[in-house]
Parts: sequence; C-alpha cells; structure tokens
Amino acid sequence: MAVSPGERLGHYEVLSLLGVGGMGEVYLAVDLNLSRKVALKLLPEKLTADPDLVRRFEQEARAVSALNHPNLVTIYEFGESNGVHYMAYEYIDGKSLKVRMDESRLALTEALDIGVQITTALNAAHEAGIIHRDIKPENIMLRRDGIVKVLDFGLAKLTEMWNPEGETRNKEGDTLIQSAKGAPNSAFPSPHSTSPGIVMGTPHYMSPEQARGLQADPRTDIFSLGIVLYEMIAGRAPFEGENVIDLVSSILRVDPLPLINFVPDVPYQLEHIVKRALRKDRDERYQRAKDLLIDLNDLKEEMAFAIKQARSGQLYYKDTISSQIPSYNTGQLPVMPTTTQPSMQPSMQSSSSIILGEVKRHKSRVTAVLVLVLIAVSVGGVYLYKTFRRSSGPNNKTIAVMPFTNMSGNPTDDYFSDGITEEILTELAKIADLKVISRTTMTRYKGSKKSLREIGDELNAGVVLEGSVRRAGDQVRITAQLVDAGTDANLWAETYDKQFKQIFEVQRDVARNITFALRAKLSNGEKERIDKQSSSNTEAYNLYLQGSFFLNKGGRENMARAREFFKQAQLLDPKDARIWVGIGRTIDDRDAPAIVVSQQMREAAQKAISLDDKLASAYALLARVKRTYEWDWAGAEIDYQKALSLEPGNAQIIAGLASLKSTLGKYDEAINLTRDLIDRDPVTARNYQLLAFRMTYVNRLDEAIAACKKALELDPQSAYSHTVLSGIYLLKGEPEYALAEAGKRLTTPGDSTTSRLPISPQDKKAKRIRRSKITSINTRMLPPSRLPRSTLFATKLTRHSNGLRRHIHTTTEDSQI
Repeated sequence: MAVSPGERLGHYEVLSLLGVGGMGEVYLAVDLNLSRKVALKLLPEKLTADPDLVRRFEQEARAVSALNHPNLVTIYEFGESNGVHYMAYEYIDGKSLKVRMDESRLALTEALDIGVQITTALNAAHEAGIIHRDIKPENIMLRRDGIVKVLDFGLAKLTEMWNPEGETRNKEGDTLIQSAKGAPNSAFPSPHSTSPGIVMGTPHYMSPEQARGLQADPRTDIFSLGIVLYEMIAGRAPFEGENVIDLVSSILRVDPLPLINFVPDVPYQLEHIVKRALRKDRDERYQRAKDLLIDLNDLKEEMAFAIKQARSGQLYYKDTISSQIPSYNTGQLPVMPTTTQPSMQPSMQSSSSIILGEVKRHKSRVTAVLVLVLIAVSVGGVYLYKTFRRSSGPNNKTIAVMPFTNMSGNPTDDYFSDGITEEILTELAKIADLKVISRTTMTRYKGSKKSLREIGDELNAGVVLEGSVRRAGDQVRITAQLVDAGTDANLWAETYDKQFKQIFEVQRDVARNITFALRAKLSNGEKERIDKQSSSNTEAYNLYLQGSFFLNKGGRENMARAREFFKQAQLLDPKDARIWVGIGRTIDDRDAPAIVVSQQMREAAQKAISLDDKLASAYALLARVKRTYEWDWAGAEIDYQKALSLEPGNAQIIAGLASLKSTLGKYDEAINLTRDLIDRDPVTARNYQLLAFRMTYVNRLDEAIAACKKALELDPQSAYSHTVLSGIYLLKGEPEYALAEAGKRLTTPGDSTTSRLPISPQDKKAKRIRRSKITSINTRMLPPSRLPRSTLFATKLTRHSNGLRRHIHTTTEDSQI
C-alpha cells in the first residue's frame, strides 16, 4: 500500500519515499512527538496476514535493537494504522552499499573497513542467537561519517515462514531450485532484490545450504558476507548465471575466480579470508563471526599502521612511500566506531595480533627502513612488522627450515616430525622466488645448540623457520615460527591444533604465510601446486611418511623398510602419485639385473606422472632412469627441466640436472646450476669439488682453485679435495703447488685407493689405477670434448710423478723431525 507525502501513520508524518524493495516501501517521516526524522518501512500485506508471524518477527527485530550496537540500526516502534503495518527505525543520513558500489569500485581500505563493521554487527547478533539470513548490499547503509549500519534483521525469517498459500512452514523453506521449476530460462530479479516466494533471501547472496533448503545458522550469514566482500573488492559478483537455475548451480558447484585476477595488489591474507568465508561446506568456513572479525581487524590494523608510518614525517622516503599508497587508500581511512570486542583467551589470539602488539611496544626502535618494509607489507598483505637487516627479508629470500622437534616424547614419532618438515620444504621448493636450503643440509642442524642467528649466518639465510610437532592419537599440534636470522625478530608464528586429516591444510597454510612474510612472488601455477592436496587417505599418508623417513636415512636395510611402507601405502591409496615415486626410488639394483630395475623404475615413474602430471619428483625419477640405465641423455635433460620447472628449489633435482649438463658438455649451464646448488646447500664440501671440476672444463682455473679451497675449509680431512686441487695446479702449469697438494693428499687420513695419484710411470699399481680412471670415463660415455682434458690431466700427473715422489719423501722426512 503506497502512502503520499503529508499522510500520517500514527504519530508519524510521511515526508517522501526513500526506496522500494521486496520487503516493502521505505519512507522518510518525522516523529511528531519527538520532532526527529525516522525511516518508516511499510510491511507487505501478504507478510502480515498472520498475527502470529508478525509477533514473532517483532520479537526478533526488537531483540536485535535491544543490543544497542553502533553497527545495528535502532528500531523505535512497530505500529499499525488503517490496516498498514509499519516499522519505525532510525533515519540514516547516507547511502546503501549497493549505491556506493554502483558509483565506483571501492578502495581496499574502504572495503576492508566496511567489512569489519558488518562483521562486528553480525558477531553481536549471532552471540545473541539471531541470524540475519539476507545479508546483501541493500541491507547495509553507509552513514556520511563512515559508520556502517546493518538493516532488516528478522525480515528474511518472516519471509521464510510465509508462502503464497498462506500456510506457515515447519521448515526453513523449499529450495530455490524448486521454486524456479517450470521457468528455468526465465530471467530472475536483479541481484539486489528479494523475490516473493523465494525463501532463502536474495539469489546472488544466498548460501549453498539455503539453496538446498537446509536450516540456516550463523555460518549462513558468513557466506553471504563473503559474497559482499568479494563484490566490494572485485567489482563483480563471485557467482553468476543467466537464470535462477544457472545461478544456484554456480553457488553450489563453482569456485569463484581469485580476487587477484581483478585486483593485482590484493593482499593475500584478504584473498584467504574471502575464500574461507565462501567455502561450500559450512564446516570449512569460519565457524563464528568472531573468528572472521579477528582476521579482518588484524589486516585492517596492519594496513592502517603501514600507511600511518608512511605519513608520519619520514620525508627522506616520501617519493617511494607516496607511490605505494594510492592503490590502497583513495582518502583518509573511515573512522571505526569504538566498540567493545569480545575478549579472547590467550590460546585463541591470532599470531598477527601478537606480532602487531610487539611492534607497537617497540615503536621507538622503528627506523626509516621499517617504513619501506611496512609499505611493501601492505602491498602484499603480509603479517610483518619488524625491520629486516639489509641481507635478509626482501633482499634475501633464502630460508632455512630447521627439522621440526618431536614433542611427543616418543622417538618412534620422529618419522612424523621429520615428515612434516620435509613436506613443508617440498611446498616451499615449488616457489621460484625463494631459495630453500636443502633438507640434506638442514638435517645436520637437528638437535643443534647453535642460535638461529648463527645458523642463518652459516647458511647465508635471511630467515629461519623452526617448529615442533606433537601427536596424540588423531589430534596434532604443530607450532611454527619464522624468524629474521639477522635481528631475531619474529616475522610470523602460528599454532595449529588440528585433526590428523587436516594436516595438508596446515602444510599449505605454513607455506603461504612464509611466502607472504618474505613477499615472494607467486605465479598462478605455483599457487595451484601449493593448494593442491595430494591425498585424502590419512592412513596411507601416514605410511608414506614412514617410508620417506627410512628412505632419507639411506642404507640397504633402511631402503628395504621404506619400500615395505610405500607398498602398504599403495594398497590403501593407489592413486597417490608420491607413493609410486617412493616405490620407484627404493628399487635396489643389487636385487635384479639392470634391465629389470630400469623397467620397474620407469613403470613407477610413468604411473606417478599419469596420476599427477605436476609432480616434480616423478619427472626426476624418470630422468634418473633415462640417464643411468637407458643412456637417453637428451630425454633425461627434458625430464629434469620439467621437474625443475615444477620445483625450482629442489636441491636434488638441481644436482641431477647439473651433472647431466656437464656430461653433455654444457659446462656453463652446469656451472650455473652448481652455483645454485651451493646457494641451497652451502656447507657440503662435495658441491665445491664439483664446481671446481666443472670450472676446469672451461679453463676457469683460478675460480676452480678457490672452490677447492672452500671445500677444504668445510672439510679439512678431505683427501679428495687435495687431489682435485693438485690436478688443477698442474693444468695451470704450476707443478710446485701441485706437488705440495699431492703431498697433503697422501698424508691426509681417509686415503682412498681409487683416487690415489700415480707415483711413477714404472709403478704397476699406479698404471692400473690410471687405466681404471680412463676406463671409468669411457664407461660413463663422456662426450669427446671431455676426453682430451681428462687425458691431459692424467698425462701431466705422470709427467711430474718423479718429482712428486721426491716431494713426498721430503715431506715425510720433514714431518718426522
């Protein structure tokens, strides 16, 4: 029923029409008793025919108003005049969120501030046991002073209880699909209207459970709010369709496109928040508005703090700072009304709020460098508030992952803590913008008493990740902490209390948070590989971890045990590609002819690839087969390259490809790969020996000598390093130094017959060794380009052998004086 300006409803005089929606008409009116402007909503007759329904609606609406919350509209009165039911509530001088979004896309800071206030309102209502059921932009008003008001609590409930036949429903309602039957191709109402007879709210903002006619709960509002957040940020709806059927199908089955597709500099944490709010399964969403509010508030405070620091008079960096701010802030941040937030127990406090608190307590030590870091943080949406040293943070994205500590008190659980460590390493190795110190290197630091700063210095790592694992039955607690190796600043920390079946989620979350803390760039492919879950069978995964534990220990007996675990896992989950790789890696070539071993390994690798064509270890295994058994070096090179593209930080793959490149005579590429390997494994002498060898092939002898000396620095007892160094000096034409190194070689403990230098041309044993070396070279089918230098190496050693014998004799005598 329409009313005209000047008409009275009770003690209210109508001034003008404000708007019309599915829930009725809204008028601007004046309260003649109190001389104040109010909004009058006239409720549709079809919804007010049942007095009992009206009474229940009034009770719920009054309950919301009684909360007296700054983000909830205040309801003054319910009344009836001449058969017209109306609701009088506070007049909001502003515009709806729908109108604001129609004007232009919102800045991220504005969208985040609005999202925080909506969530604050929902949290207050949910704690009072009240669900909105129809969160949408039209039900959200923006006051001119920046305060957000949420309207129409209870109206959706009233609609759900009504149907066109005038009967009261005993359930939440029929599904939207059912209500749309008979007109599947008809157009549906605009995204911002509520259609009569559709029981679960506005189509574009409904949750999957509403679409299925299931009972609504607080998580229903969270899903609808997720849609609103997405639309504010992306400037478009996450779910679309040409008609109701298509739209509902999208809501039920389609994952929204990532926000980064529309806003390149969207903070990842905001992307993560929205994605979690929009989970199809409500058990996977935020379970409470309070939890969503914590994450939104943390991010909002961090972005505001970064901008504040940039504007606080750091004029030296003015140009850099000003260039970073506009994409986030088109003006001053809206003022957030002071509200009393629910107190949180310490165990529930988010890691980001802890870090923020630490920063605020140490503001006096924040330097101009921190300003630049914080602006970059706001661009990346990172939880990071302490200064990086110049060699760490954004300038040094090398990360050392300490072996996670087994806190269960049971050594038999070591496989689990080691497995979690390796899984996190694997996730990080997929990111090309990070340098990950190899697992082999980090194993040396298990149980180390060295400080994280000392470890970081030794490995030239900017940051160190440490953590612990405690497992009790089906429950797992994992703690992780990312520390700046230069300042000991805590960059990120989290404690996860999860069921074992959620372990994959934890691993992915740790990898993501590290990526954002270091502001590493992520390609779309890398994001997909990190987010992919390899297995859903937790029992098989547990066996896989045990197999990996023994595989990494090495030795024939351990390999056999590893193989048994992998086989058991394969029986439970034959579709897990990683298990097939494990089986392939544990095939012992001492148990069968090489041709049989080769065939079994190839079958395992190809099976793994057929199950997961993005699994780097599967291609690496296939490359090993082609290189070692089939001598298909060109094919092996292709597979190694594929493996490296999928896991750019995998040290084993880098080592394998470097060796193959050297075999193929591609020495410059081999040298570059070896240097990359050293960056990820800088404390292994063998890597420097390999670098030295490969340097000699391109006549970079001084660099080869430096590499050998570094190898000796790391392992002074390495007789082999003296051997290599002696040969390099000979190639350089410096026999005196060669003789000196040869003497050290033969007086170093751990002398090996297979690498002993020849003493004289007449020494039969020396000739046999020399022949075996050259035979070994030919057996491995080195390219012709390497044979002359290898022959030259042996020839020069022989040429100076008599002098070498004299040198050794003298050295031995001198050492006895």
